[in-house]
Amino acid sequence: ENFEEALKACNTALTPTTVNDSVLEIMYDPKVDEQINIISNKSNDKINDFWIMVYALRRFYERNGCLPLRGSLPDMFSDSKSYIELQRIYQSEARKHLIDIGETIGDTLPSHKYGPQSSNLSLFCKNSNFLRVVRYRSLKDEFNSPNNELFNNELNDQLESPLNWYLLILASDIFYSNHGYYPGEVIGSYEFDIPLLRGIIKSLLVKLNCVNIIFSDEYIHEWCRYGNSQIHSVLSFMGGVIAQESIKLITHQFVPLNNTLLYNAIDSSLNVYQL
Repeated sequence: ENFEEALKACNTALTPTTVNDSVLEIMYDPKVDEQINIISNKSNDKINDFWIMVYALRRFYERNGCLPLRGSLPDMFSDSKSYIELQRIYQSEARKHLIDIGETIGDTLPSHKYGPQSSNLSLFCKNSNFLRVVRYRSLKDEFNSPNNELFNNELNDQLESPLNWYLLILASDIFYSNHGYYPGEVIGSYEFDIPLLRGIIKSLLVKLNCVNIIFSDEYIHEWCRYGNSQIHSVLSFMGGVIAQESIKLITHQFVPLNNTLLYNAIDSSLNVYQL
């Protein structure tokens, strides 16, 4: 059984050790050097523990060419004695890596006691291969300095891009601010609202430097016909997404969505954009 399992795993086990590009980007993020400069200059600026641990991880990677061991073994065919002994070896090596990184932090910032007993450092080392940094933009930033390149590329390449609906959401909010109701919401206003909404869409496209984009009237007519209806199945689904993302943020578990999620209930598609 051991040999059969080894043969099945040889394609993945006998490959060079590499580090994810996303982890490399974090290790060489300007924030790391910024934190080291704060320490070197004895500045009063706040020191961020995460970036200090990233600095120590970078030093470890530069010395060893790999990330610290997790110290755990996957399930495998083995007798108990061999498995426990192998697990002990892995845990011992992982502890050495943990001490190494802790000593780097201690040398860099003596006031920080990050020894092998530190739960934060232990958790950091075990999950170093899965590190992610998510940088958000506020709605104000998104509106005042939108990602024009993304809008141009997306709307040029896809006639039925989900961003068409996003533009209609923005236009509807502007419409509401101007008129006190959403397009098509008032009985009998359908025909009157279409040209008003079309004008807002055109002004948004100019703001986004998407002057060559032809926005289909079908979207505008459909949006006004929809009239700000509240569809229960869509509300239920979005409520579940919001609850899931809230749990991620509260528990600090898993990677949260970054920026804007667009759900199209017509074709049951989900798209995430960094606008």
